[in-house]
Amino acid sequence: MLFSHLNLIYNMKTQKFIGLLSFLLIATFTSCSSDSDGTAVANSTVSAKIDGQNWQSIPNGVNITVTSVEDEGVSQNVLQMVATSANLTVLTLQFPINNLVEGTYTFQGDQAGMLSYTDLSSFSLYGSSAENGTLSVTISNVNLAQKTLSGTFSGTLYDLMESGASKQITNGTFQNVKFETAGIYSNGSMSLSKNGNPNFIISANDEANSKILIGENSVDNSITVNGYALKTDNNFGIYSVKFPKDATAGTYPITATGDYQASYAGNEADDFTVSTGSVTIVSHVGNVVKANFNYTAKKGNITVTVSDGSFEITHLD
Repeated sequence: MLFSHLNLIYNMKTQKFIGLLSFLLIATFTSCSSDSDGTAVANSTVSAKIDGQNWQSIPNGVNITVTSVEDEGVSQNVLQMVATSANLTVLTLQFPINNLVEGTYTFQGDQAGMLSYTDLSSFSLYGSSAENGTLSVTISNVNLAQKTLSGTFSGTLYDLMESGASKQITNGTFQNVKFETAGIYSNGSMSLSKNGNPNFIISANDEANSKILIGENSVDNSITVNGYALKTDNNFGIYSVKFPKDATAGTYPITATGDYQASYAGNEADDFTVSTGSVTIVSHVGNVVKANFNYTAKKGNITVTVSDGSFEITHLD
């Protein structure tokens, strides 16, 4: 979870649309490469050489999402691929596209495209968006009927912690990887109390240190409301609530895998687990959803209590 924060903060400085996606698609309610019924896509893999050493994704450890991002009246389609290996390393490829077609895309430095390598065991993060970094990706096959992509990639990555170290990614390939479609936009507001502190408000119109991002997933017809409180005070964190797009008025328990979910992310490297909580859909009239929520998130001996939460957002048609 820590690296999602770093990726978000780093990219918001240089690659606005990419930055909006980093936490949503890596850390919150993501799924592995699968058909809509949950079965694995045959031969769905990502492989590469990292400094000459073979790297291979685990079975079903690849996810591609093509997301329409709208922010401050500007829209862009962004492709993001996240691939995980058995040794707790992650390759993430993300770049803007106008249309999902075969072709080659190249980026240098802080242009709006990025290949990153994360080692969760050593807390290291390398990216092509650093100065002198490079990225080249070729989409060689697009199967719109099956919603799968194949292609190749390579890049020169530098330590984003500014140690000067670098990594060479060569012979990168992704084969028959299932892609999903989603939408991300911003409107409305969220209010909550963290650990009994006074309520604070996150809105779509706030500065960069506070932001509402709403994600819609066409695969499970869900909406996730994400409140980013990134000012370094006692309320710091990312607060997320997920619910069905066709939700009706009522109170529903928050569960780990059900229709109603929640999450919290803070400075800590490990994930928090939400143990209890509920979402009350106060009203859902047209596209406007008003809801209340509360939940408790735990990580080891750390407990975060989210209470008196509420939000009002307008979703897409």
